[in-house]
Amino acid sequence: MARVLHAQGDLGGARQRLERSLAIQTNLYGTDLHPSVAASLNNLADIHVAEDDHAGAVSLYRRVLQIEAVCYKTRDHYKSAETETSLASCLLQMGEAEEAIALLLHAMQVFSDQVPNHPLLADIKEFFQSQMEQAESDSAEDNS
Repeated sequence: MARVLHAQGDLGGARQRLERSLAIQTNLYGTDLHPSVAASLNNLADIHVAEDDHAGAVSLYRRVLQIEAVCYKTRDHYKSAETETSLASCLLQMGEAEEAIALLLHAMQVFSDQVPNHPLLADIKEFFQSQMEQAESDSAEDNS
């Protein structure tokens, strides 16, 4: 239901549903270290992004990565790569390019190894291509 509310633009309603869902899930599983909790936190982070609260989203995406690392026993999992891509997008919006690029490079490697046709892989490659083109353009202007 939270996704429907989010899609309809009812961010407050979506947030309320997700927060309730998180409380139920944590109570049900006895911990927040569960993939369902990570998915709900990820959706809540997406709401923060929609509200232009990138700092809040970053905090949530970092927690999702921690949970995924415990649940999947690795950071080299395609679900974590999806989260890294979302986190990197927020970091770029906040001007934190160095960390964002490191996350995108890792996500690109994971997708290439595990899900080579993942749509985010194409997006990451396009991002790096545009960065290279911008750097070449900047270099050409500096040499003029």
